[in-house]
Amino acid sequence: MKRSLLQVLCVSRLLLFTIALSSYAVADEFSHSECEFKVNFPFPISVKKIVQPLGNGVYSNTFMAKAGDSRVGRMYSANCDTYLRFAPNATMSQKRKLAEWSIKKWAELTGLRTHTLYWEQRGEHTTLKLVGKRTMIEAGKRISLAIQSRMYIGHRSTMVVSVGESAAISPSAEMEKFLNYSVKVR
Repeated sequence: MKRSLLQVLCVSRLLLFTIALSSYAVADEFSHSECEFKVNFPFPISVKKIVQPLGNGVYSNTFMAKAGDSRVGRMYSANCDTYLRFAPNATMSQKRKLAEWSIKKWAELTGLRTHTLYWEQRGEHTTLKLVGKRTMIEAGKRISLAIQSRMYIGHRSTMVVSVGESAAISPSAEMEKFLNYSVKVR
């Protein structure tokens, strides 16, 4: 009798745990055939493609995905750019210079007033991390945002994952998890 009661308790706990898990938002995966990386998002995403002319009829494709957590005002994004396919024999030093130029331009366009860059090794991949701040005005209130990005450099593409959130709660565990563990090689 005790054994069957214990089995019932275990099964009911497992059932409650399964129901609790099903209430969380299903993660989305972002990838594209031209990109050698994929990114797991904690929330549903929207995706778009931007074609950037580079001159002489040559273009680069950028694939962008975004998701938000409206509970805390956190934004997640991932951008896959295919410009490295035009430099298949580039050295890592050349790729680093191109990556630094690219992420500095992105920071400028995003309106980051201060930022720092540094290189890190993440498994087999060299990554460029950006940490910055930006002030926005929303509904008449001044909001200080912390933005962190990590650029993964591949053979033919780069993937930049970013998180923006209130500076008051940054860096959050959610930010760190997305920047450090969401990107996988396809």
